[in-house]
Formats: sequence, C-alpha cells, structure tokens
Amino acid sequence: MGALPAGFFEKKRETLDELTARRSGVKGVQFIEPIQDVSLLQFLLDLAKAGYVLVDAFFQMRASVRGQQYPSVRFIFAAEESVRPDGEFANHKQNAENALLQMCKEAMWRVRAFLNPFFEGGLPVDGQHAISINLEARSPLLDGEGNPLMRWEKDENGEKVGNKPFPLEPKLFLCIEDGNIIVAPAQEKVC
Repeated sequence: MGALPAGFFEKKRETLDELTARRSGVKGVQFIEPIQDVSLLQFLLDLAKAGYVLVDAFFQMRASVRGQQYPSVRFIFAAEESVRPDGEFANHKQNAENALLQMCKEAMWRVRAFLNPFFEGGLPVDGQHAISINLEARSPLLDGEGNPLMRWEKDENGEKVGNKPFPLEPKLFLCIEDGNIIVAPAQEKVC
C-alpha cells in the first residue's frame, strides 16, 4: 500500500444492506467533477480558517474497469459547531490528519467533491452538511526516497526547453475563494 501512509484507517467492505441503503438514501450533490493532478495543501488551511474539521476519513480498495486494485480515499469535513468529539472516528482522527497532510505534501490527486447531508446516529441532521473530497488517483511529487521528481519543460512541439529538468509542481490547487470550493490554476491562484 505504498501510496497511502502507514496507520491509515481501512473501511471494511459494505454489506449488501449497507450498499442498498447508501444508494437509495439521502443523496449529496457533486460540485467538483473529477479533475487530475490537484494539490490540496492550501485547501487544508482554507478549511480550518472556514471552521471545518475532519469528521471521517478512510480508504477502500476498489477495482478499476480493467480489474486493477487501487485505494479510493475519502476525507469528510463538517462545520465544527455540528461535531461532537466522541464516536468511532475519534480513535482514528490523529492518524487520519497525519495521513492527509503527508498525502498532500507528497502527491497531487484526481479529485472530486460532494456536498452531502450530515448524519448523526444514522439520520440526517436538518440544515447541516458535510463536504466529501474524494482522492482517486495519485500523481507523486516525490520519488521513493523523498526526492522531488524532475520534469523537463517542453515547448508546443513537445521538445525539451532549457538545459536541465525542474522539480514537478502542481498546476492546479483546491482552495476556498469567497466561501466557494474551487480548483484554481497556479498562475491564477487567488486562495
């Protein structure tokens, strides 16, 4: 499981009853369609400033359409005032926060995001929502020894430019601008 930090919480496979309940229950709204190579470092700071805290985090091994196994990672945030400190996640929260920070420092991700109802005791809480950020495909920024991956700059014809490669850097950033979660290009990054 090299792409995921050690100690990360693995969610067990859903039972048929759980799968049926999830698919037929109260639905969230996807507000960021899947987009590749996004950095989340700024987003972590923006969430804390906006008063959101991590309320659930896990990964599940899934199979691609080609049958390849990959970890699907999910971090769920909610407004701090709607969260109680007890519950199953409290035992995993510190590991999840450390894993999230490490994952954001070491890689870019294909990201999609949802605004979901907030549940307490298995029931949706009126007027409360949770943000679910799904990280689905990893693009490393570092090699296996922690060194930055290097890439050549290329011109419009795909020819190398310059006399040396540069460290790979994110070109897209997930951030919060004027209360909205957006993906901003590096050159226009306003968050």
